[in-house]
Amino acid sequence: MTKTFLSAIAAATVLTGIAAFNTAPAQASDGIAGDYFAIGGCFQSRSAANKRARRLGAEVVRTDDYPNFNPGWWCAVQGPFIRDEAEYWKSEFRPNGVGDAYVKRSW
Repeated sequence: MTKTFLSAIAAATVLTGIAAFNTAPAQASDGIAGDYFAIGGCFQSRSAANKRARRLGAEVVRTDDYPNFNPGWWCAVQGPFIRDEAEYWKSEFRPNGVGDAYVKRSW
């Protein structure tokens, strides 16, 4: 029984590792995060941005902190990433009801 149990744990560990590997791209391999965000929505209200971010599993950023964003807004985002990774996250937002998700360069 112990051998079967240990085999099951080993198989689960391998499968978990494979699933984690295939879920999302990592940040840039050179250690630089990049300068693109996947935007899941921008709002004048921080609470509205927080609500969207919770729904998407995203973060909230203040646009005043990024020179290429219009100031005065709060955005639900994933990133920063290299462009391909931001595009991936944009595509993940769309099935969650954000048809107008887009990618934006922050710097």
